[in-house]
Amino acid sequence: MGSVAHHTTRENTMSEISRTEYLKEIRSLAEEAARYARDGEFGTGEQAREGLSEWIWQTIDGHQWVIFAAYNFSVLDASDNDGAYVENYGSGGLVGDGVLNTVVLAYAAMEADLNEALRDLDDFDANDPNPDAPSC
Repeated sequence: MGSVAHHTTRENTMSEISRTEYLKEIRSLAEEAARYARDGEFGTGEQAREGLSEWIWQTIDGHQWVIFAAYNFSVLDASDNDGAYVENYGSGGLVGDGVLNTVVLAYAAMEADLNEALRDLDDFDANDPNPDAPSC
């Protein structure tokens, strides 16, 4: 007996994310990170770079589009960096217990998109996230 294919559409699936919605969220996260950095939330110099990196990790790792697997394929569809996991981490960890680990794929894609969005901000430099802070 053949398998029955289940086809869903964006209109009838709440876990689907449009590309526009995805890019808006990534841009919003980038602006939030830049605002925190400018306000000195991450400190200065190397501490600021590390703080920004930690904020990105925590924010993406805890984002509903990463932690809820139902969103993972939508993230990959919307992202320009759907291959970021393999590019950055290799192929280890892609499959566990015979199942594709979509969570790590979505995390890596969102992380790469957020880093690109930060680089695209006209008034922000991720290598110097708080340039107005006084030097010690």
